[in-house]
Amino acid sequence: MALDPADFLAQAPALMETGREAGYRSAINRAYYACHLMARDRLFGLDAARWDPPPRRPSHRAVIRALRRRLSTGDAAQTLEWLRQTREIADYVRGDAHPEAQAIFRLHGVSGWRELAQVSLVRAREVFAALQRLPPEA
Repeated sequence: MALDPADFLAQAPALMETGREAGYRSAINRAYYACHLMARDRLFGLDAARWDPPPRRPSHRAVIRALRRRLSTGDAAQTLEWLRQTREIADYVRGDAHPEAQAIFRLHGVSGWRELAQVSLVRAREVFAALQRLPPEA
């Protein structure tokens, strides 16, 4: 049975309920990957089977570029890019005082990881719904 990206999105709130920074950061990660996998599979087939050349899968940025080309508006692609950047900071930046963490907090008017996870989850749900409506590439 194939992994359903919706399960990643459904897991994000449970991770936030831990009340711990690691849970908030992990929720950001799961929210992004739910959207990334849904976009990749809609654009390139399940597990990117139509990607050429195999066996490499398209990069995260390649998925976003393909999404921009496929949609008449870039809103979903722009949100996916924002989620990707946020996920990278959540995954790799360890200190809250780090300039990248502080910049993303300021950008969204949040004070920390909990609020950033909440914003990320709202945005991920919006883009995920749009991606679900996107017909799979033939």
